[in-house]
Amino acid sequence: MMIVSPKPTKLQLEANWFEKMKNMKFLIVGNVDICKGLEYLCNGSRVLNWLEFSLSFVPSNFCPQKLVALNMPQSQIILDKLFKRIKSRSLTHKNFRNCQHIRKLPDLFSASSNVKKLDLSRFMTLLDTLIGLKVRTSGVALNFKFFQATS
Repeated sequence: MMIVSPKPTKLQLEANWFEKMKNMKFLIVGNVDICKGLEYLCNGSRVLNWLEFSLSFVPSNFCPQKLVALNMPQSQIILDKLFKRIKSRSLTHKNFRNCQHIRKLPDLFSASSNVKKLDLSRFMTLLDTLIGLKVRTSGVALNFKFFQATS
């Protein structure tokens, strides 16, 4: 499913709007602010691509086991909460480009050891979180372009 607007748009969705879409494999959202919290996202999703996700968390029941790509650039998501639930061995692509609200980096590889691509470009974080970042770089494309660490 694609929900994409050429111009930034506010969309009033019910919190459980995606609940009847249990077989949804792809969710691509761009230039759309849903204005409310979400109560459901499909656990069978393979791709979650949500530009400017305006919430700091995904629904607590979102535990996708088959997720391959998680693209949430320019989002307000809190990563440590997200990765407590997403432990997909299939997850190979992670994109958190330009996520200015993230202040803590969890171990981005332990929950999904098959990561092939990690994009943290235009990312700003505290230096302390970089020291704790465990990175297994063998065969992984890392993008830290314009990465800014502050102390």
